[in-house]
Amino acid sequence: MGDAGTDFLDGGTGDDRLDGGLDDDTLNGGEGDDVIDGGSGNDLLNAGPGDDRLIDILGLGKNTVFGEAGDDFLISGAEDDHVEGGDGNDVISDVAGTNIIIGGTGNDFLNGGGGDDTISGEEGDDTLQGGGGTDTLDGGPGTDVCTEGETLINCEL
Repeated sequence: MGDAGTDFLDGGTGDDRLDGGLDDDTLNGGEGDDVIDGGSGNDLLNAGPGDDRLIDILGLGKNTVFGEAGDDFLISGAEDDHVEGGDGNDVISDVAGTNIIIGGTGNDFLNGGGGDDTISGEEGDDTLQGGGGTDTLDGGPGTDVCTEGETLINCEL
């Protein structure tokens, strides 16, 4: 667990729980099924290979989140975030803010929440939901379902 300063936490191999606490942190889950919570601050969260849960629900910073390989579950907060799922069937949900959300390869569920979002499904049969705000949804290759978006690209349903 991080403290009130800027932290660098590396989970390594195995299933880990990382919590950044306050300030701007870098959290690397490494291999395994990890639970990573950035806390407040502008955080960089890297899941690594495995089925991971990345949570930054406090919304007190502009975060960059990478799920990498595996079926990941990523929840981002109320600020302007950049979230990428990577390879696998990912679930990404953002509370608010102007976000960039990228699903990666796999059948993903992507939800932008409130705010003006750019959401890209990439390869796979994805479900994209813009939520509130003026959203751009790009399903990418595959059969994609897009709802609650103002600009729809590569959306079949």
